[in-house]
Amino acid sequence: MSWELEIEIRALRYELDKQELPFQEAMLLAVPLFHVSGSHVVLLASFRNQRKMVCMYKWDAEEGLRLIQKEKVTSFIAAPAITGDLVNAYDKSRHDISTLLILGGGGAHRAPEQVKEIDSLNEIIMPQIGWGMTETNAIGIECYRRCLC
Repeated sequence: MSWELEIEIRALRYELDKQELPFQEAMLLAVPLFHVSGSHVVLLASFRNQRKMVCMYKWDAEEGLRLIQKEKVTSFIAAPAITGDLVNAYDKSRHDISTLLILGGGGAHRAPEQVKEIDSLNEIIMPQIGWGMTETNAIGIECYRRCLC
């Protein structure tokens, strides 16, 4: 259920309509497909929401930033260590990540400081925290900035 609400929550928050984007939504896959985050949260959610899926062979923050810019990635969901790498690399880069609407994920506890760092990247990016397990198809609950859920 929470997968289907994602677009509507974002639309209400930012008054965006999915049809108004001048490009197809895209999700960056930086975790293996054998992990529930890769298979369910990225792959299956991309089918359901008709997103393009951009795959990385292995995680590299600079390459991730390059792909976000080149492929107009709108959503990046990964463990806190990976999203933390991305935020730190962005501070030192000149990449344009203005297409990124959602940055977050689950897999481990996300420090409040990291949520604040994500929130301060720009006005559009929504920090997202998910909780779930394989038995719940990865997503049990999701919480967006300022507890919109």
